[in-house]
Amino acid sequence: MSAKGRPDHEFRPPGGSEAAKPRAWGEHTREWGRRLLQFVVAAAAIVVPLASSSANAETNEIRVGRQTGLGYLQFHVIEARKLIEKHAKALGLGDVTVTFRKIPSPAGLNDALLSGGIDFSVAGFPPFLTLWDKTRGNQDIRAVAALESQPLLLVTNDPKVKTLRDFGDNDRIAVPTVKLSTQAMFLEMAAEHEFGKFDALDHLTVSMPHAEAVAALLSGSAGITADFSSTPFQYAELANPKIHTVTSSYQIIGGPVTTTAVWTTAKFANDNPKALQAVFDAVVEATQFIHDHKGEAARIYKKVENDKMSEAELVKMLEDPEQIFSVEPTNTLKMATFMHRIGRLKHEPQSWKDYFFPVMNGRNGS
Repeated sequence: MSAKGRPDHEFRPPGGSEAAKPRAWGEHTREWGRRLLQFVVAAAAIVVPLASSSANAETNEIRVGRQTGLGYLQFHVIEARKLIEKHAKALGLGDVTVTFRKIPSPAGLNDALLSGGIDFSVAGFPPFLTLWDKTRGNQDIRAVAALESQPLLLVTNDPKVKTLRDFGDNDRIAVPTVKLSTQAMFLEMAAEHEFGKFDALDHLTVSMPHAEAVAALLSGSAGITADFSSTPFQYAELANPKIHTVTSSYQIIGGPVTTTAVWTTAKFANDNPKALQAVFDAVVEATQFIHDHKGEAARIYKKVENDKMSEAELVKMLEDPEQIFSVEPTNTLKMATFMHRIGRLKHEPQSWKDYFFPVMNGRNGS
C-alpha cells in the first residue's frame, strides 16, 4: 500500500495527475486492441495490393512446341527474328524468355501441352480440333491463329497406283500419326468419297515422321509404298522420277484449306493475356515478312531446320500461289463437320470462331 492508502498496483495516468480518473485494466486492454486493429488494417492496405500485383503478374517464359516442315515457317521466322520477345516488350512484359522444341508427332505435341511441358503447340489442324473437342469444359484448348494452307500430296513409288482404288493389302501409306494427323484425316475424307467408308484405307496407314517417310519411300524400305506428306518433303520425293502424285488435300476438299495452326489452353490465355497477344502479333508480323521477303524466309528455314534443299528450291515453293500463309482460317469448318460426322469429334462447332480465341475477333475465316 502507498502512504496515502492507494494500492501500489493501481493504474495511474501519464503525468501523475492526482485529479485524473483511474482507468480499469479492461478499458486499457480495449484501447490497445483498437490500436492493434488499426495497425493490421494499415498493413493490409499495403500487403493486399502487393499480393494482388504478384498474383496478376504474367509469365516471363513462353515455351513453344512445333513440328517440322515449311508449313510452320512463321515460327521459324519468329524464332530467328525473336518476334515474340519483341512484341512482349512492346506490350509491357519486359524481357521474356522464349524457347522452342521440335516434337515430330501431333500426339507428342498434344501430350506436352496437356502435361504443362509447353505453352503453345504448333501443328496440323485436325489434331488441334481433336484436342479442342476433348478439352471442352476443362482445359478449353483453342487456336490462337491459323498459319498456312498448302496442297498436301499423297505420292507413291508404285507405277500401278493411279487412284485410291489401286492400293492393295500389301501397300503401306506413311502419315505423321495414324487417324490423328492432318494427312490421315484427308485420306479418310477421300476414302469416304471413293468407297463410301471413311476408314476403308486406315489399315494401310503407318505412323512415321516426315523425314523417315521420305527415306523409306525413296529406298523402298519398311514396306512403305506411299506417303501423305507436306512441303518441302513431298517435293523432295517428286524430284525422283519414280514417284508420282495420286491425290491432294485441295482436290479432296475442293480448294485451299488451312493445314497448320498454333493453339494453347484457356488457363494460359486467361492468366497471360499480354503474352497471348504477343504470340498473335508475332505470327502476324512473321506472315507479312514471308510475303515481303521470300528469299530471307527461305534462308531462315534452311538455318533453323538444317535443311539440305537449296535456297532457290525453297523460294520456288514459297512463290507457288497454292502455298498460302495467313492467320485467317480457310475451310476449317468443313474439316470439323467431317470429323464430327464420323465420330471423331463429340461436339459439332457452328462457326470457326467456336474454336478460336477472341484475339482473332475482327478477322475473316471459314
